Amino acid sequence: MSTFKKSSYAPLLLSLSAAAAVLSSTTVHAHGYMTSPPDYAQACSTGQTTSDELCSETASVNKNGINQGSAANNHQAVVFDNQLCSASKGGEYSVLDVPSSDRYTTTIAPDENGEVEFSYYVTAEHKTWYMDVFVTRNGFDPDTQTLTWGDLERIDTIDYKGQLLERGDQKYKVQWPEDKTGKRIVYNIWQRTNPNQPDHEVLGSPPQDEWDSNEAFYSCMNVYVDGGDPGPGSEWVHEEKFADDKGDLNVGDTVKVRIMMEGTEKYTPSVDIDNHNTSASVWKLDLAKEINNNPSATEYMKVGVKNSDDEVILSDYADHNYIYFKEEGLSHLVEVINPEQDDFQFSWDGLEDEYVMSGGQLVLPINLQIDEGDDGQYTYEALLTEITQKSGAPQMVSGTVGEQPAKAFTLTEAASYSVKVTVTDEYDNREENIFTFVVQNEDVPEPTDTQVTWVNNHSQPLMSALQSGIWGEWVQPGSQLTVQPDGGIFNIPGWEVEEGESTTFGAAINNGVSYVNCGSLPLTGNIEVIVASDGTCSVSIK
Repeated sequence: MSTFKKSSYAPLLLSLSAAAAVLSSTTVHAHGYMTSPPDYAQACSTGQTTSDELCSETASVNKNGINQGSAANNHQAVVFDNQLCSASKGGEYSVLDVPSSDRYTTTIAPDENGEVEFSYYVTAEHKTWYMDVFVTRNGFDPDTQTLTWGDLERIDTIDYKGQLLERGDQKYKVQWPEDKTGKRIVYNIWQRTNPNQPDHEVLGSPPQDEWDSNEAFYSCMNVYVDGGDPGPGSEWVHEEKFADDKGDLNVGDTVKVRIMMEGTEKYTPSVDIDNHNTSASVWKLDLAKEINNNPSATEYMKVGVKNSDDEVILSDYADHNYIYFKEEGLSHLVEVINPEQDDFQFSWDGLEDEYVMSGGQLVLPINLQIDEGDDGQYTYEALLTEITQKSGAPQMVSGTVGEQPAKAFTLTEAASYSVKVTVTDEYDNREENIFTFVVQNEDVPEPTDTQVTWVNNHSQPLMSALQSGIWGEWVQPGSQLTVQPDGGIFNIPGWEVEEGESTTFGAAINNGVSYVNCGSLPLTGNIEVIVASDGTCSVSIK
């Protein structure tokens, strides 16, 4: 892996000053292009983008020559606004600068470290100073706006320090900003090395002992960043990678997708596998088309890649597609049926539809059991996610069916949950089910309207009393004390008096030396107990 010298995440500022004399340009040869994600010219070359308005034979054939020979780390001096994707080469290369929703878009998802791996295919070896990676600012629309330098923000710089990049794929990881979601243009600059080039904003001066060229190469790539918010007004509320856990299949298999609503199967399109569609790159598209060509199904879901117009368009590259849903609670489960495999069934013993969480935590045992099937060992993987996807990371637990003590999920949020369970037997046959349940917080009693107020007009302090049980604080002369029940119960030392119960009210006067009975009433409503200056006491409902 290449050495990183990280940049700060800040708007792009590239000097226009001719700080160093530009060396005479050398003869230019074609040298490289982006393959993952594919840049505009590469997508045209492979047929991922097909429109004549967006592609030309010149750009496709010369996809590894989108360059400027005299760039010398002074890119804005040779590549101009609205011409960044063609590197200002003009002519038939200008189609690369045309914005459109029809350009191929790659869906990417940062890994657990927040990084995305890029791949650049080098066709001629060169000593390299850096790869500079930029992404479009928030609010920029790749489908309608042409790209300018002011639209870009640097997200990473890979420092090669004059290293010779050999022919073939050069992979490097880029730290992806959390706020750069949805559809974006990624702009990549490959700068060859020359000691006379001006300083770089992040790296400083170029390698001083490595001589190569002032040439630089430029690439535009459309990406859609997985995990972005649907956006205001979006009809799509939930998305999942489509058929992500299945690979190539065998002739005779049947593959079906089970569309579930909170664990209940609603729709099961299927595809039979023959000699023409055993490859995952084919059968996944066949299965997606079964969904997308069904008018009833597309009222609720669609498979593809979402563009900036909130449209879901099926990609010819099966691994790029997601299934988008219009209702929370919908999910999909892909199942392969082999006519020769031994069937078995399993269930989750004791799983309830609803749980109440007490004390901020719920421990849920995974009590799986085999209902039908051969004797033998069965293993499982259980993936728990919140259906609403509003908080918390997915939890994965694996184990053996029937093991004791059973493993468990620990939940700390009140939410609707979905658990995808895959059980595998000793012959690698698999069965999958989705279980759903709801966790609610323990009810906290609402404040009651019942209250009792003691008013002390006596010359001595007093304590309130119910049923002769001393309760409350000392109330000084001329003051009052108001109390309410907790959950419908007045908790008195040695007593528990419920609302509505006929109750005797009183007061302990002069530090509890004497007790005065104020009378009895049902314990409900707004009650006032008054201790008069002469020591008499009365109780009434206000």
